[in-house]
Amino acid sequence: MFVLFETASGFAVFKLLDEKKLQESTNLFKEFENPKKANKLLIFKHFEKFNDTSEALLSATSLLKGKLSKKLKKTLKKIELDDENELLAVADPKLGTSIKEKLNINCISTSVIQDLMSCIRSRVESLIPEWNIDDENAMQLGLSHGIGRYKLKFSPDKVDTMIIQAVSLLDDLDKELNNYVMRCKEWYGWHFPELSKIVPDNTTYIHTVLAMKMRENASKCDFSDILSEDVALQVKEMAELSMGTEIAEEDMDNIEHLCRNVLELQEYRQQLSEYLKNRMMAIAPNLTVLVGDIVGARLISRAGSLLNLAKHPASTVQILGAEKALFRALKTKHDTPKYGLIYHANLIGMSNPKLKGKMSRMLASKAALACRVDALGEGSGSELGVEHRAMLESRLKMLEEGSVTRISGSGKKRAKFEKYEHKSHLMEYKSGADSTLTGTSNVEDSGVKRKFEEADAEQEDNETKCLMAAVSLKNIVIGSNKQKEHIIEMGILPRLLQLMTETKNEELVCEIGTILCSLTKGTEKHIKVIIEVGAVCTLINMLTVSHFRNNDALVDICLCALRSIFMSNVAPVHVVYEENQGIPLVMSLLQIIKSSNSWCKHECVINILAHSCQNAEHQNTLCTYGVVDVAANLLLSPVYKVQLSSLFLISQICYQNEAVSAVASNASCGGRTVPDILEEMMNHDKTEAMQIAAARCITYLYRASALSASDKRIIFKALPTLCRLCKRDVDAIVRATAADILAYMTEIDTELQKTASICDHIILSLADYFKWQPLISNASNFISYDLTADATYARKCDFPVSRKAELEFSQEMKQSAFKAFASLGANDEEIRKKIIETDMLMEHIVSGLSDNNNRTRLAALRCLHSLSRSVQQLRTTFQDHAVWLPLRNLLNNAPDDWHRVHYVIFCLNFHQQNRHVICLFCIHTFKSCVQHFLDRTAVELLCGLTKREEPALRLNGVWALMNMTFQTDQSVKMQILSSLGTDQIFKLLDDCDSNIVLKTLGLIRNLLSNKPHIDHIMSLHGKQMMHAVVMILEGKNSSEVKEQALCILANIADGESAKEYIMSDDD
Repeated sequence: MFVLFETASGFAVFKLLDEKKLQESTNLFKEFENPKKANKLLIFKHFEKFNDTSEALLSATSLLKGKLSKKLKKTLKKIELDDENELLAVADPKLGTSIKEKLNINCISTSVIQDLMSCIRSRVESLIPEWNIDDENAMQLGLSHGIGRYKLKFSPDKVDTMIIQAVSLLDDLDKELNNYVMRCKEWYGWHFPELSKIVPDNTTYIHTVLAMKMRENASKCDFSDILSEDVALQVKEMAELSMGTEIAEEDMDNIEHLCRNVLELQEYRQQLSEYLKNRMMAIAPNLTVLVGDIVGARLISRAGSLLNLAKHPASTVQILGAEKALFRALKTKHDTPKYGLIYHANLIGMSNPKLKGKMSRMLASKAALACRVDALGEGSGSELGVEHRAMLESRLKMLEEGSVTRISGSGKKRAKFEKYEHKSHLMEYKSGADSTLTGTSNVEDSGVKRKFEEADAEQEDNETKCLMAAVSLKNIVIGSNKQKEHIIEMGILPRLLQLMTETKNEELVCEIGTILCSLTKGTEKHIKVIIEVGAVCTLINMLTVSHFRNNDALVDICLCALRSIFMSNVAPVHVVYEENQGIPLVMSLLQIIKSSNSWCKHECVINILAHSCQNAEHQNTLCTYGVVDVAANLLLSPVYKVQLSSLFLISQICYQNEAVSAVASNASCGGRTVPDILEEMMNHDKTEAMQIAAARCITYLYRASALSASDKRIIFKALPTLCRLCKRDVDAIVRATAADILAYMTEIDTELQKTASICDHIILSLADYFKWQPLISNASNFISYDLTADATYARKCDFPVSRKAELEFSQEMKQSAFKAFASLGANDEEIRKKIIETDMLMEHIVSGLSDNNNRTRLAALRCLHSLSRSVQQLRTTFQDHAVWLPLRNLLNNAPDDWHRVHYVIFCLNFHQQNRHVICLFCIHTFKSCVQHFLDRTAVELLCGLTKREEPALRLNGVWALMNMTFQTDQSVKMQILSSLGTDQIFKLLDDCDSNIVLKTLGLIRNLLSNKPHIDHIMSLHGKQMMHAVVMILEGKNSSEVKEQALCILANIADGESAKEYIMSDDD
């Protein structure tokens, strides 16, 4: 028997001379009383020494796992066994198993062997000749430290510890922040007690105190960056009337110090929350997707570790955190609690009170499975969590809608739940009430024109009368489009602009600027006149070169007027990129943002830049001037309007521009990148407008290749957000915009299409778009952004739902549904099957093809094109719903300009595609239904398309004719030949596009595909056909094209009389 002995210096192998002593001796230590006895029992064979500590650590870690290291394998191979049945004594049974499997050496490990190892360790100095006690002690110290670090490094509980500590600290910070804010309000309340009622928000309250300090400073303080105008005015008024006591400067200094500490703690809490979120997504992604990062971390903290949480059954997970309530209920024999920490999960919060218990039970069961996958699974993805969350959301929707049936009891009975309906009456604002006129609305009766004429007649420096006239004019035009129309017709605008440039009276300039600002908020016709009289240049001069440019009030007025102008469709966009006094206006506008903290200036400048970005050249120019960094910084603005405008600017500047999108994706602010900030803006606590705008930005970055389709911010945030915003309970305009963005996001990626379709509600929600009816109670001031019909960039649409024409917005909803269905069903057969089976979808498509709205027709065609890839399912479906009739009508009746119009569908990039191309694609897909198009008009139209200048039209025209001639009657072939003509065939064969040449040869091949047909056609056009084939074979064409020509010759040779044309042709 051989003995393997493990030391910190290396591996030693001994030969046991007398095996019987192991079994007979009751006390083995007597055989090792002295070195002489030990050497009689054991003979030293070999010692394999470690080269360094790293090699020793590698071998030790392998031994801990019961595995065979390279060093040990090398040592055992040097042993020469006397017999195949020779045994090897080892200390670890797992190691013995590994040696048996790898080296086929029989091993033994018993309690007697453990005693033998202890005995050898006591006499190791005498048993191993090469033994050095100093080297052994040094190796033991280094190896113990190395193994300790290794165990700590690979401890499964260490990351859980970080999560537990982080969530505990987060809870402590929340408590401390509440205490500090409450202390601050009580402390400062002695001086200004009314402020806490005027400004209820804690953060805003702290910023207000820091900005104002003593309440006597309120009248001089600028609250524009912190409070709205109304609230700021109220604060200033109450500061003068406050009942608070006076405090010393030293007291105020301590209050300021406390406020700054609160702000620092809030900033650190935000960083800690982001850190916890990232940790949870890395360690427990499935659990995080189901219950959220905070709830998931608290569950792990309560259980002790993720592994402990995975060991708990679902019933324990459900009431984890409610142990006191559970034992109290058991003790008092009352009902046990239905939920613990899991109550704070989003799915529980969004459910009805009656369903919270049921949802907590279902969520706990899924969370228990998610914990086990996260703790014990090999993968690191969150697919299970996403799938289970979609399932739970679908289940919740079914429960809330009462579509769940009960199996137990008296048969199947429909579950009944009372739905809450808000029935409040919404009052509409009447803009006409703003007019200050009493009686007649005629401006001339007010005497305004007379006052201006009198002012001109008197001395030019008589600015008092001009000021009075300007004030009267301002009061008239504000809030009344009719009065604006009268002012413009009277021709007062040029005189106003002249006064604005010549006068030195700041008050007069501000009044005239207010008048212009009010006029720009009129109709598009009003704005066009304002632009024509040169108001834009005057306003720009006021901002850049005028001595009034340091007047903040005037700058705000001019910026508001320019914002209204540039948000119109007639805006002079080129002005933004032209130089003014040697400096581009873009630079001047950016300088205003950098030099001012006013949110009003920020919002105006951002909107001007956003609406001036209308092509790739504008995008690159703005990026060069650093607009991306400016917009990224403003995303963190505390003002909602500035954030929303910044999102719009980022979407404008990144749309279909890879270079700019790459810059935007790498831009950072506050230690976070732009995509990370956008991800946070899609949280549930944000408004729907902000969520949809952030999702649009993420989508544009992805489509411009700045983000990959597998990015977690797309799969786990943007895509679920868009699907959620398509639901019925969301505002109608949000649903339409979300469907458009969803269509654009999923258009080209199959995996995104599959992920989106996992949500059971998405297809049903989109189908509900066709049933949309406007409701007055749905009116909202939501600001949406949509794409124009004549450019590939966005314009701003600001309208309440109730004020949009019913028919127009109904068309928008249909278009959005068609586009989303087209993108979702582009590549996957199962998704297309679900879409096709949607109730009344084909009827809506047929209706859309016949609609009077061009956008709706094109959207329906795009949807039909996508669904037409399911050939087996749609052959009969197309026949049953008479899809071919509106398609043929579109081919026959389409106006000529439709061939050239580039119709931009939001989030669907239809570059160089038109109605005819899509119709022809549909023809290509269904060869069996060609008979629907076999009338003279359709054939002539297709032949006419082959003569068009656009290569796409020529290609699809020939392609359609080729399909129509496949296995068709001789009369049809002759009709096509007669309409097309051999001269046009020769022109197509001489086309520079090889695809057109190939399809033309396919057309000839189909024409010559039947013996009787071959002989008849060759008898009429034999020479021309042979000349065409020879021309292709002798020309410099590809092998594929020549192969098609040879197939035509083979068809000709198959004819009875036609083969003579080949025999008689010397070429």
